[in-house]
Amino acid sequence: MKNKVLFFQVLVLMLLIFASSVTAQYYPGLNVTFGHYEQDNNLGNGTEPIVWRVLDVSNGKILLLSEYAIDAQPYNWAYAGVTWETSSLRNWLNNDFLYSAFSSSERDSIVETSVNNNANPAYGTNGGRNTQDKLFLLSISEVQGYFREGPQLQCYATQYTKAMGIKRDPSAKDARRGDLWWWWLRTPGSQMQYASTVNLDGGIVKIGYHVDDAYCGVRPAMWVRY
Repeated sequence: MKNKVLFFQVLVLMLLIFASSVTAQYYPGLNVTFGHYEQDNNLGNGTEPIVWRVLDVSNGKILLLSEYAIDAQPYNWAYAGVTWETSSLRNWLNNDFLYSAFSSSERDSIVETSVNNNANPAYGTNGGRNTQDKLFLLSISEVQGYFREGPQLQCYATQYTKAMGIKRDPSAKDARRGDLWWWWLRTPGSQMQYASTVNLDGGIVKIGYHVDDAYCGVRPAMWVRY
C-alpha cells in the first residue's frame, strides 16, 4: 500500500514538473513564429513566418500580438458609423487573413475568444456588442494593461506593409523614426466614424482616426493553445 501511495506521489510530482516546464517555454515578451504571410514583398519566394510577441500565458493558452504591422487596411472600407462587430477589418482578419496565413492545424490551435467591446474610456462612444473571434485587435484597456505608452508601443512594419502604403512620418529626419508606423486598436474613437489608434511615438490616440483610412497598420492578436 505504501509503495502505491509513493508511486502516485512521484507520478503527480513528475506531471507537475512537466507542466511547469511546458509553461516556462512561454513568457510575456518572448517572440515566437506562427503562421506565414507575405512580408519581404518578394512574391516570388513565397510567404514568410509571422513573428508574434507573447503578451500573456494562462491555462494552456498564450496571447499573441504580431510584432510588426503585417498589413495596411482600413478599419472599415466606408466612412460610416461602425463598431468592431460590424467593421470590415474584423471580417478580413477572421476570414481572408485567417485562411491565408494559417494551416488547418494552426487554425485549430487558435482559440475562439469572447471579445469585450467596451466604450471609449475618454468619450463614451459605444463599442457595440461583444463578439466571438479567433483574431482581433487589442482594445485601449488591453494595451494599457500590457504596455506602457511610448517605445513599448511603437511599431515597425514589414516590407510588404510599407509597399501597401502604410501611414508613416514623412518629416522623419532619421531612418529609424521613418520606419515607425501608426496601428489600429478596436476601441471606437470620439465618434463611431473613428477608431482609436497608436501613433508613431507609441501614444494611444483615443480620439481616433477616420475608419476608412487605408494606411494604418494592422497588428492582429489571438489566443493560441500550446
